[in-house]
Amino acid sequence: MRAIVLLCSLLLVLACSKTGIEVVPRHISIASLHVKASSTPRLLAEDLYVEGCVVANDKLREVERAIVVDDGTAALRVELDTYNINSTIPLFSKVRVSLSSLYVGYDYGALTAGVKPTDDGVVDPIPVRDMMRYVEVLLDVEDVSMARRCTISDIGSVAPLSYLCIDNLRIVAAEQGRTWCDRDTTGHYVTTVRHVTDLRDTMSVVIAGRCRYAAEYPPTMPFRCYAILDNYAGEVALRPTNYQIVVMDDDTQSVKNRSDQGS
Repeated sequence: MRAIVLLCSLLLVLACSKTGIEVVPRHISIASLHVKASSTPRLLAEDLYVEGCVVANDKLREVERAIVVDDGTAALRVELDTYNINSTIPLFSKVRVSLSSLYVGYDYGALTAGVKPTDDGVVDPIPVRDMMRYVEVLLDVEDVSMARRCTISDIGSVAPLSYLCIDNLRIVAAEQGRTWCDRDTTGHYVTTVRHVTDLRDTMSVVIAGRCRYAAEYPPTMPFRCYAILDNYAGEVALRPTNYQIVVMDDDTQSVKNRSDQGS
């Protein structure tokens, strides 16, 4: 009889409760999140979150109004409506991204999250007032060890936005002697596609016109490049992150890093 009374009391509490049983957020890998996305933006009603490393942001203006989070299984771009992301979400920090009530979809094959789109875009950026509600910094430690080592010939099997490390790259002969970015007729640097080769294959590298090293010259010697695998104007391209270039020769490897240029 006592058990029946307890059961009835529990049912009464649940019936009167506005929220019911508290739902505990569930961790999901970014690779698994791909299963929930589609070609059209989709609202995530489930209380899910992903965790990973911020492998691209606006520290050197290589990527603006977004962060790219890689958890080792795949990568996710989170659109954010601010131009000073690195001051609160540092490059290479570990973060948790809460996905409940966000929309996810594909932008040129890249998994992208944000708020409900107001036009034909995949998603709209998360308003700055809500940024920390959705993105929590867990650990602010710079670590590039998670970059996946590959060659240009491997790119076809790499997921979009993945964080990569590619050795022995050279600017193609036709583009040597040029700065990373070209200028327009007003003298301003513009987003430019350069091309690199490992002497077997060739691929594109996209450099944002507003990035801090747009006016610099690429190395003349073979170099290692850390980058995300992006898509620019429908073309698969490397997008360097933190301008970490390792110049390689027979005897030494010296690091040319622009991370000290500020946020």
